[in-house]
Amino acid sequence: MDCLSPTTIRRLRRLPQQPESVWEGDRLALNAEVLNPASSPGQPPDPQRADCFVWVDESQQLVRSIDAVMAGDGPTAFVQSLLKAMEEPLGWPDEPTDPQRPSRIVVRDRELHFLLRGMLRELDICVEYQPDLPLVDELLPGLRELMGMADDISERLYTILAEKAYELWQIAPWKRLLDSEILSVETKALGITSPLYVSVIGRLGLEQGLVIYRSLNSLTAFREAVTQPGRNPEQLQAAFANQDCLFLNYEPKVETPFVRRPRLVTRPNWDDIDLDFGSISPGEGMRSRLDLTELSVLYGALESILRFWNSHREKFSQGNFPPCRSRYKIAIPTALHPIDNMEPLLITVKTQPVLARAFAPVG
Repeated sequence: MDCLSPTTIRRLRRLPQQPESVWEGDRLALNAEVLNPASSPGQPPDPQRADCFVWVDESQQLVRSIDAVMAGDGPTAFVQSLLKAMEEPLGWPDEPTDPQRPSRIVVRDRELHFLLRGMLRELDICVEYQPDLPLVDELLPGLRELMGMADDISERLYTILAEKAYELWQIAPWKRLLDSEILSVETKALGITSPLYVSVIGRLGLEQGLVIYRSLNSLTAFREAVTQPGRNPEQLQAAFANQDCLFLNYEPKVETPFVRRPRLVTRPNWDDIDLDFGSISPGEGMRSRLDLTELSVLYGALESILRFWNSHREKFSQGNFPPCRSRYKIAIPTALHPIDNMEPLLITVKTQPVLARAFAPVG
């Protein structure tokens, strides 16, 4: 990972920046143990040593982020921890503080110094090397205690999107569309300069949802990566982590047992479903907290797809995926507006038969 994506940079630049804000960042060996879920199938998870990444706000004398990491986690996880400290500050030992960008960051690892200095330049954040981090060292005993609280932060559920998610669940487009039958969503608002590409997942019955790729390159790269023969689990995991997308997943509260014919599994009731909204990008991995612009994009995409499906659903019977196009004016709820006096979005939804043929399963 050499740089943050333009989408991430635009989002972070909207955070306020305090002129005198200085953060110390470090990796701490706490000698804690966590269960490693990547152990062999059928075997109990193995305990492995976990350290933590910590970001301490020197000006406010508080911990903005603390994240458990496995021994092998590297610079990418450190950057993800920093972005979390900006957008989802912990605020320990006091109450949670407001999201913000620091003016200056101090680290005592040369590799991280060089990495962050290049990555954060467009965010107007100065990165310095310093062999001693007095505030981190002073707080270390308390941080050891805090580590026991790190996993208790629950993911946010965006209730304003739940109504649209329920409507999509009711029409279940995955009953007629394959994940290779791509829809494009186009608008010239909210900083979007190229079409979004939507893959509807769930035809096989294992899981349902939408993946909204921010570019055709990201969609194509992911599909090429996961369809190559002989890919091992680590390579597949890397392919998922390198997507650039928003997503909505419907996750059963009770795990569905494995069966050879998944479409025969009884569809769960709505009350037995958890909603999972979020973002994935190469620079910051998976993120469950979305800003107002991302929430507006996701809402607009859901509403336009719902209208498109109501207009064209009969055309997708018997495996057909013909050219279709419709344009809609979508009013975004006021609570999601990233700017004042936001106008409704003009959104065009199209089928992409050429992509569908290119992505169609072989054999």
